Amino acid sequence: MPKKKMSKGKEEEELEVTEQDVVEEKDEPEEETKDPEELLSRLKYLQAEFENFKKRTAKEMETLLEHSNQRMISCMLPVIDDLERASTSIKNDEDANGVKMIFDNLMETLRNEGLEEIGSVGEEFDPFKHEAVAQVQDDDLENNKIAEVVQKGFSFKSKVIRPSKVVVVKNEPKEGNDDENNRN
Repeated sequence: MPKKKMSKGKEEEELEVTEQDVVEEKDEPEEETKDPEELLSRLKYLQAEFENFKKRTAKEMETLLEHSNQRMISCMLPVIDDLERASTSIKNDEDANGVKMIFDNLMETLRNEGLEEIGSVGEEFDPFKHEAVAQVQDDDLENNKIAEVVQKGFSFKSKVIRPSKVVVVKNEPKEGNDDENNRN
């Protein structure tokens, strides 16, 4: 066993610790100062702490899984766009129907997992969900409404993963209804 140096003031003395000394120290009984109620209280505390740990771990796993699903679906959006374009551009009706069936099946599966399309014609423009790529004048629609969807946007479990690219209505003020003309 190694020797340990202990200092006492100015003089130093060397003590040799043997295995027998260590065993003897461990064999000494501990004082029985803890009462059963204190031990039971401690046990209940540890049990509650463990339950909280299990709940926290389950929540973290759920969040991780949701983030992974969102990332995978984000990577699939270009494929979804391509399938949709393919189904509309194929000349042969049988082939177009086949591609459309595959596209519809894929979209239904993704909708069941929490994917939602964002933006449709006539809907109010929302900068948190839509990206305006152009403005157009359209007397049939009110100002700030979507006139055309250039590229579909998607949200996954209420979180926008790709905003819709849209054309927004911006009509000129009509004469006679203009606030500035009414003030004069």
